[in-house]
Amino acid sequence: ITITYKVIGTNVRESKNWFHCIGTKEVTIYRCAAEDLDFTKFPKFDCAFTSPPYFSTEKYNAGGKFEEDQSWKRYDNYEKWRDKFFLPVNERTFEHLNDGGIQIVNIQDPQIHGKRYRASDDLIERLTDKYQANFLGNLGMRIMQRPKNVSKTKLQTHFSKLYIEPCWCFGKKRNSLVLPKVKGL
Repeated sequence: ITITYKVIGTNVRESKNWFHCIGTKEVTIYRCAAEDLDFTKFPKFDCAFTSPPYFSTEKYNAGGKFEEDQSWKRYDNYEKWRDKFFLPVNERTFEHLNDGGIQIVNIQDPQIHGKRYRASDDLIERLTDKYQANFLGNLGMRIMQRPKNVSKTKLQTHFSKLYIEPCWCFGKKRNSLVLPKVKGL
């Protein structure tokens, strides 16, 4: 069953597992776990930027209607999260790049109860060893500080600090992040 309706100048079509909006741009958003998404539905792409939820530290949709689709809920330990969510989603993303494409993954090694889980090393090792991805380096992405459970006074100081997260860059049959010069520009 597909439902179509209009929202302030935008056409919206909705189905059980997706909704599609057509306005100035055209967007389809799928309501499913990333590891369940069928990549064969999509054309190959030149660039992919992903920011997966960090294992056991970002609990999206806690208490929500589709909580069971979240990686933190599905996988209760790092190894399961890495092997059934994090690496497979990034592998499928890399496989779906065009030759010459770039994949950028914003992930920081999660630290839980004093133990550091090396998600970044696991990702680099998997993509370079299994897919012959070229590791192009690391970019820093400046973002707002994450909330912390501290007093209001300390929280203001905390939020005023510079915070940079790593973005790991991989090339598919590409050796550089530098874009080729476009004729006429």
